[in-house]
Amino acid sequence: MAYGIIRKNKGTRQMIHPDVTILDEKMGQKVPGLLPFYPFVKGVPMQVIRSAIREILDRYQKEIVDAIPIEITRRSGLPRLAEAIKGIHVPPEDAPVDKFCTFDTGYHQRITFEKFFYLMLNIIFRKNCRQRRSSPSFYISKNTVDTVKKKFPFQLTGDQIRVIEEILNDLKRESPMNRLIQGDVGCGKTAVAAAAAYAAVENHYQTAIMVPTQVLALQHYEYFSNLSETMGFRVIVLTGALSGQDRNIAYEKIGNGDYNLIIGTHTLIQEDLFFKNLGLVVIDEQQRFGVRQRAVMDKKGVNPHVLVMTGTPIPRTIALTAYADLDISVIREYPFGHLPVTTMLAYDNDKRKVFDAVREHISKGQQAIVICPVIDLSEGSGLKNALEMHEKLTKLFIPPVRTGLIHGRLPADQKDRIMDMFRKGQIDLLVGTTVIEVGIHAPGATIMVVEDPERFGLAQLHQLRGRVGRGVEGGLFIIMLKK
Repeated sequence: MAYGIIRKNKGTRQMIHPDVTILDEKMGQKVPGLLPFYPFVKGVPMQVIRSAIREILDRYQKEIVDAIPIEITRRSGLPRLAEAIKGIHVPPEDAPVDKFCTFDTGYHQRITFEKFFYLMLNIIFRKNCRQRRSSPSFYISKNTVDTVKKKFPFQLTGDQIRVIEEILNDLKRESPMNRLIQGDVGCGKTAVAAAAAYAAVENHYQTAIMVPTQVLALQHYEYFSNLSETMGFRVIVLTGALSGQDRNIAYEKIGNGDYNLIIGTHTLIQEDLFFKNLGLVVIDEQQRFGVRQRAVMDKKGVNPHVLVMTGTPIPRTIALTAYADLDISVIREYPFGHLPVTTMLAYDNDKRKVFDAVREHISKGQQAIVICPVIDLSEGSGLKNALEMHEKLTKLFIPPVRTGLIHGRLPADQKDRIMDMFRKGQIDLLVGTTVIEVGIHAPGATIMVVEDPERFGLAQLHQLRGRVGRGVEGGLFIIMLKK
């Protein structure tokens, strides 16, 4: 029997280097059913590999230990582990070919179940270990929620109040909080984090807020500084741009407890940074940080409470799998007056209309953003690049329109300066890469054009869309495709 790919060559069927098996004479014309096909091993015939695996299974199948209780696999209608392994390597004669080719048999499902079972077991084990640890127990009075609501210069949404109540209930317990806040950009997650930080400060504990970029750190610093008078925050921001002497002074004051709200980037996980009494860790844009980085922050205090936030939509099934050790809170409501961002699809032949729309927004005193996937031509031929796009748009949008360029190769201080100018309305049209994906809060930005959107992930596009429509005006998000 010959196995291989049959192709036609000048009208004649041929099979190059087939896998040849000598059939048992006793079988007669009977075909031996499905045969497993293993990765090619140089010098070892496929039949030898099959025979060796079949012999191993015959000899040791009874020795295979199935750690999953039988009532669990039986309830799920799955075979035991030994049966699944043998079924995959030695398929029964009546095995459905299509299901084997798509790895959709009960045997394959059992192996897949095995992987997820141990993954979830590990997550649940971590969660149980966390719940057995002792952490700072905050005093939360019955009036705390009403007090918190009065601290903000705006009215909180119903979802924000509900999530704040969930967090305060966590902070009252003696086991550390480990909660994920999921909410779209602009739904008010930062206000919820401020309420949690207020509870920590009221209980004489420090709060650390870790963010992925220096720009976002400065933005949070500005936000929390404006709340400091009413909430008692003593705020400091730590970034990589801090000089040696200033850095040492800041670290000393943090260690002495002079600051109770510390905002920073990866600098917060430096070994020589110590807190006096860290009680709460807030991690913004948690998808930008790895498990190890979050674990280091966890060790900066005595089992501090942890609150992580993300603006990236996470389907419930994924959340239950990837974040099963976290309690999940979802904010769906937007603050009063929020207008939705309109998403539109356009093609290259619509470019004139698109940039006419950009010109119209700018003429109304609003700001625009154009995003390219690469910085210059060296990073990808055929792709729109930021340098060339900025040059063309500078010629197209003549003064008084003020254009700006930002990308990852610029020095950090220059990027911060451009970001700050855009936020203050000193740049009308900003051309850049995804360096602005996280961090820009420019209420005047109302339109964004994304070139070659297929080069970005869904989460990136979602974050980019969140950069416009953050003020009283609505937002327009346009993705440009080639025909």
